[in-house]
Amino acid sequence: MKFLVLRTDLKRKLKYIRLLVVDAGIFASELTNGGGSFGDNIERDMQSSLILDRVRVVICSENDGGGYENLLNGSGIKYISLDGLSYAEIIERLCADYGVNRTEVAFINNSESDHNVLSALNFAVATMDAPMDVKTGSYYVSNFTGSKTLGEIIQIISAAKDS
Repeated sequence: MKFLVLRTDLKRKLKYIRLLVVDAGIFASELTNGGGSFGDNIERDMQSSLILDRVRVVICSENDGGGYENLLNGSGIKYISLDGLSYAEIIERLCADYGVNRTEVAFINNSESDHNVLSALNFAVATMDAPMDVKTGSYYVSNFTGSKTLGEIIQIISAAKDS
């Protein structure tokens, strides 16, 4: 992994992150192209980082399955379906399940439907292709889309925890 120098505010926010929730919608274009780049990027990012020892990563989707489960098999990332619940409800449930509070949660998204969750969390991330409302409501805007965003955030969290 390359050396990252993080702003002090990022270090403070990310050092205590214990749960990373990801809106599966950020991967849509990768999955429609057969999922190859998605699976390769996830596997590479997980192998290049020991982040899963310190942070739980959960990918949430409105669709049941959606191809994510097979691609994530063995990666250490959990996949769940929203089953009609909002992201706010899912995050509350995940916080209870993992014994974390909202200040220990990071959320990656690119959808206006997730906009109401952004202000309630310590660290919200928008992808490069997210609508402007999502970008302005997020603490951090990635320079990437899809699994590259996930890889970037994993590297940043790892660097903050190691500093």
